[in-house]
Amino acid sequence: MGFISTAPYAAERIDPTSAELLFLRFLCSGEPKKAVSFFEEQQQFGGRSYVDAPQGRYTGKVEICDFSEKWLSDFKADSADVTLVTQTVSGGRSASEVVVNFHRRAGDISIPMCVVGDLRKPGKLDAVRIYFYYGWLPGFSAYRRIIFVPEYLEAAPYSLMTGSVRKYFELLHESGDVRKRIDEIIAITTEDVSYGGYRPDWIEPADSGWDALRGHYEGICTDAPENYFVRAEAITDDGLQCVVEWTLIVTEKG
Repeated sequence: MGFISTAPYAAERIDPTSAELLFLRFLCSGEPKKAVSFFEEQQQFGGRSYVDAPQGRYTGKVEICDFSEKWLSDFKADSADVTLVTQTVSGGRSASEVVVNFHRRAGDISIPMCVVGDLRKPGKLDAVRIYFYYGWLPGFSAYRRIIFVPEYLEAAPYSLMTGSVRKYFELLHESGDVRKRIDEIIAITTEDVSYGGYRPDWIEPADSGWDALRGHYEGICTDAPENYFVRAEAITDDGLQCVVEWTLIVTEKG
């Protein structure tokens, strides 16, 4: 599971009072009861409310409270604060890219994250999904239980996507000449394209530029779609930015 974002740095477009950001801030300030207050036991249209994070899946208010109480201790932190990077809001969903700065006796650590909230009504959430690279913190696994359970294990059609994001997914899953596919993927990006998410340079600079992108996609386009394909599960597209939550489906050959 993971997410792909076309969002540029756009802090001026962020609503700091959006529910998923307030939820995260209460996690970081060690106020679990306030964090849980964004949820009802049941989602508005069926199913129980949940939080899904690399730590696991927490369903219902009791489990969400347990997750909230352990948030700081999971990172061996005394406190934390949130740096806002960008936000994409559309279709009843808000996806915020942030850097969470954990303050620890063993030394501070800053972790880029994406927090996606399924919005219920102003000030309420049906679900929250948190993404970050497991390698930022020792002890977390590279493997995560599937978040979205598809009705069938086939590549989802990309007809709901538009523009360069749709073209990207189409090229990723085409058969044929690998170099030609890579050239076409690069052609839909800007020369200063970033790979690996947004993060402050003082953490670790993200790979950027066409040469770096080509290096990554030589491996990716060799394996996809023969050994695996990326199934888009949730799309948050506001017309300027697009965040795609996806599941990696491994083929029988892969």
